[in-house]
Amino acid sequence: LHYTNFNFVGIQFTSPTVDASNMTNLRADIYIPSDLSSDAKLAIEMVDFGADVTGRFATTITPDQSRQWISLDIPLSSFSGLSSRSALAQIIFVDDNGNIPSFFADNIFFYTDDGSTPPPPGAEPASPAPAPVQQADNVISLFSQSYSDVPVDTWRTEWSVADYEEITIQGVPTKKYTNLDFVGIETVANQLDISEMTHIHMDVWSPDFTLFGVKLVDFGPDGAFNGGDDTEDEVNLTNIPQGEWVRLEIPLSDFPELTGRENIAQLILVGQPTGETTVYLDNVFFYKEDDTTPPPPTDEPAEAAPAPVQDAGDVISLFSRAYDDVPVDTWRTEWSSAEYEEITIDGIATKKYSSLDFVGIETVENQIDITDMTHLHIDVWSPDFDVFRIKLVDFGPDGAFNGGDDTEDEVVFENLAQGEWVRLEIPLSDFEQLTTRENLAQFILSGLPTGEFTVYIDNVFFYKQ
Repeated sequence: LHYTNFNFVGIQFTSPTVDASNMTNLRADIYIPSDLSSDAKLAIEMVDFGADVTGRFATTITPDQSRQWISLDIPLSSFSGLSSRSALAQIIFVDDNGNIPSFFADNIFFYTDDGSTPPPPGAEPASPAPAPVQQADNVISLFSQSYSDVPVDTWRTEWSVADYEEITIQGVPTKKYTNLDFVGIETVANQLDISEMTHIHMDVWSPDFTLFGVKLVDFGPDGAFNGGDDTEDEVNLTNIPQGEWVRLEIPLSDFPELTGRENIAQLILVGQPTGETTVYLDNVFFYKEDDTTPPPPTDEPAEAAPAPVQDAGDVISLFSRAYDDVPVDTWRTEWSSAEYEEITIDGIATKKYSSLDFVGIETVENQIDITDMTHLHIDVWSPDFDVFRIKLVDFGPDGAFNGGDDTEDEVVFENLAQGEWVRLEIPLSDFEQLTTRENLAQFILSGLPTGEFTVYIDNVFFYKQ
């Protein structure tokens, strides 16, 4: 959670309220991204709607605690005036002295401090990145304990906007970048010929990134920057899990503008939130797939999507064998750009879209009220998608398209696994611009490569967690 122009902000949970009577502590992780000129005073208030009482706790944050995660483990007994905790409905953060312009919050939960409570996800890795599995003969390594590394001029150029540390995690050397906007890594003195490589590999861990970009720059045959024969390209990754090691295996074919690959001289990493991101890095290398690499995915699923597990009472289903479905006007509108088939896999009904650019699915005649739902679920399988997008459109109280009160938003996924069923559980909070949810009328799927990919879908439903 990121709050800007901060004075006070309320988090409300009335449906249902929370009974914390048996809890002993509140946990909240706080990060102030700006320098503090003097002590800041942060207050946290909790409101119980049952007894109509409010409790308050205040703490001081010193200037040397800014630009780092602060873990607050607060005994509930410290909230003066909170005589009841059986129907908690609000948590309110308050800037008590006007010194906190913005802050991030994460890991907000109640717990019982009985000595056995596991620690929440931290702001740094608890263990090093897993060892890679590629054969050494097929690797050009810049940084890895598993291979012999080529010379690297610098892991942070002078023109970088980031702080850099060389650390160890359980004895394993690891690169750490903080306050990351972008950082340049150079091999100018020993440029790399990756013309026989097929992928770039790196393991990344971040507590807070929302985007991670990887740019490769080749200086061309003259070996000089900006000599007229340079080529470069960048891949931007979103929706990467936070708080865990993520293994990136990026095909070099994803860098189509990098037409020269015999003089790689720069690797540039980019993070968002801009200038506020922390990234840990290990196992940075190029590699070539060999005969032991698993074969490419087949063109269609060998088995049906797994059955979902949500309780029927918490589900509004558009398409699933596990639930009763609401009426859907069409699974392919006239304005769609895609081919559509209804098929079966192992006797299970499945939707198939091919030559897909975008496809509209409509519930205009029976618009859906998803205000009580928290997530959208969909199982997808594709042999060839690079990007997959899901857009939700609400027609607003007038129930009409483009009536002036429509709202919509889209979620984008990159680098989803191909050739296997991928279960997407998408919080509706990710659709930030979808501010109304009582008249959902359109569900639009799209992706890349435009007009060329195939996707199978099953188990399309909203649910309440």
